[in-house]
Parts: sequence; structure tokens; C-alpha cells
Amino acid sequence: MAALCMMFAARSSVAQTTPDDAAPGTIRGTVTDTSGSVVVAAIVTLQPTGSTAQRTTITDQAGSFHFSAVEPGTYALTITAGGFTDRKSTVAVVSGENPPLPPAVLQVAPAVSKVDVGLSQHELAVEQVHAEEKQRFLGVFPNFFVSYQPNARL
Repeated sequence: MAALCMMFAARSSVAQTTPDDAAPGTIRGTVTDTSGSVVVAAIVTLQPTGSTAQRTTITDQAGSFHFSAVEPGTYALTITAGGFTDRKSTVAVVSGENPPLPPAVLQVAPAVSKVDVGLSQHELAVEQVHAEEKQRFLGVFPNFFVSYQPNARL
């Protein structure tokens, strides 16, 4: 009976030293560009590793962002802003601690442009008619040896 009481006492003391509810932490940071200027209105996304749930905030006029009440664990931090390449990093939050974040420096995105060159159907038809007119004898009489069908037979 005494052994049973000692086992119960040992379990209750272990439960008190390792609480089920870990204290949440805070994640803070500042977003800048390569020249050191702050990036305003950058979208910062915090997503737990292995989960689809996410939290999102936008940087303020000082380029700062803040996530409070972040449960301990590992998170993917993604920063996106117009004209810049996305920045992805991993942040580990320990119970009740505020992890120091290195400055988030965004690189200017390379200029990408796509140009499609071609003729409209109307312009293509006009060019085809001009080509057909050149196949006439003296520009007036039809050349009967010319066929406008792609698989013509003699």
C-alpha cells in the first residue's frame, strides 16, 4: 500500500514540473531592402511546420511586424512585397521566449517582361491577299498554274 502511495506521489510531482500548457512567445522583426530603407506594407506570414494554418500581418510605417501569443514550436516565416523577391526563413519559439530575429533584408526582384509578337487575323489576311495578287500575270490576269489550296493536284 505504501508503494502505491509513493508511485502516486511521484506522478503528481512530475506533472507539476512539466506543465501541459507552455507559455506562448512573441515574434518581432523589421523588414528592410538592401539599401537599409524600411519596406512598408510587406506581407508577413507565419505558418507552423507541418500545418496549413497560418497567421498574416502587414508591416507598419517603420517596416516592423509583430506576432504575439505564438505557441512554442517551429514556424515558417515568409515575407512578400511588391517589387522584391520573397524571403523565407524558419523560426523556433521556445516556451515564453522571444526569439531574436535577424534583420529581414529583401532583394529587388529581377525585371521580367514577356512580349508576344505576331499579326492579328486581319493583318494576316491582308498580307495573304497581297501575296496572291503578286501571283497574277501582269497583276491582272490570273495565273492558272497557281493554286490557293495547300494540297492541290494537277
